[in-house]
Amino acid sequence: TKKDFDFFKECCLEYIKKYQLNNWTFRFHFEGDGKREEQAAYVVRNRENLQADIYLDSRYSFTDREDIRQSAKHEIIEIGLIKASQPELEIIETWEAKIIPEHLETADPESLKISGYKQETWGGAISLKQAMELLSEKSKGTILAGFVPFADYSFLDAAVTKTGIPLDFHRRTLDVHSYVVAKMGYDWNDSGLSAICQKLGIKLENHHTALADAMACYEIYKKVSRETY
Repeated sequence: TKKDFDFFKECCLEYIKKYQLNNWTFRFHFEGDGKREEQAAYVVRNRENLQADIYLDSRYSFTDREDIRQSAKHEIIEIGLIKASQPELEIIETWEAKIIPEHLETADPESLKISGYKQETWGGAISLKQAMELLSEKSKGTILAGFVPFADYSFLDAAVTKTGIPLDFHRRTLDVHSYVVAKMGYDWNDSGLSAICQKLGIKLENHHTALADAMACYEIYKKVSRETY
């Protein structure tokens, strides 16, 4: 009924305003009166679950990957993930995986140094396929967040093609770098992860390791999104 549909709209607006959601991920599309009545009736029947549904789809996966360079190609050797709730930004899970390099013999020595790869510390490494299976499970339905996330996703997308393991992130992404530059007015050319951490007083240890960089990205967003500058 129109009354139920009006309730649906009011409920959505109320939660957006009350919880100051940064990303609206409630998945309803209205196509004709029949669909509207059906969807509104569904919401009315599930009023108590509405808030939980919104939050479930709004979890962030702050993700980082490290790679080694091989001529014109790159190979992922580490993935880190910080899963956080929204809007509280409470950490739900932390996860990292070291990945067995397939062509270590052709890797660029400088990229090995930057990524921190050492054979003696890679003893528990798993295959790329195993890592993608775990990442796919942990990140399903979450919002991909990162420091220039399109760069990380380009590597992950190549891994999807290679392994056949899909990643089902939400259609929206959170680019923490662009967000911070826009809000803080930083110079684009002086706003790398390390530089921003220093400006904000955030401790960054083990830079260029996946979990540490994912955590730094999370801490940056948490601090900047809650402050008025």
